[in-house]
Amino acid sequence: MDPEAVGFGKALWVCMNIKNGLGNKTIKVQNASVTWGKFFRDSKGTEISADEINGTTISPGAVVAVSACRRPSSFAGTEGSIDLFDQSTRICTICWDLPSASKQNRLEIKNSHNNYVVTVGAWEKFGTIGHVSVDVQRAS
Repeated sequence: MDPEAVGFGKALWVCMNIKNGLGNKTIKVQNASVTWGKFFRDSKGTEISADEINGTTISPGAVVAVSACRRPSSFAGTEGSIDLFDQSTRICTICWDLPSASKQNRLEIKNSHNNYVVTVGAWEKFGTIGHVSVDVQRAS
């Protein structure tokens, strides 16, 4: 039996493609945390630490991916959060929870600062969320 096919391991993942629409401001990722699962870069087999996520910068107009998945052979999904900052101002917290293939996912924006608009694109409610766009702009 293929463990990926029954919801084990790396099958449940999310890749948040964060776009900086703040004009000439740089966005910084901070307070990265994974309660379940792991962060990865490029390949789900390439684990990276929260410290490697922290300090990630997103230049004006650029898109940077922050990705997480469950651990191989684990029934636990992936759950975590990151904060986005404009200098010392927290723009928002992005939280995710992919509990299992049969339970509903959660992907939400919390602690939104009134000076910013954060828009999350369409995403799957069950199973793998996959790639999801997160656009950050200054409020008008």
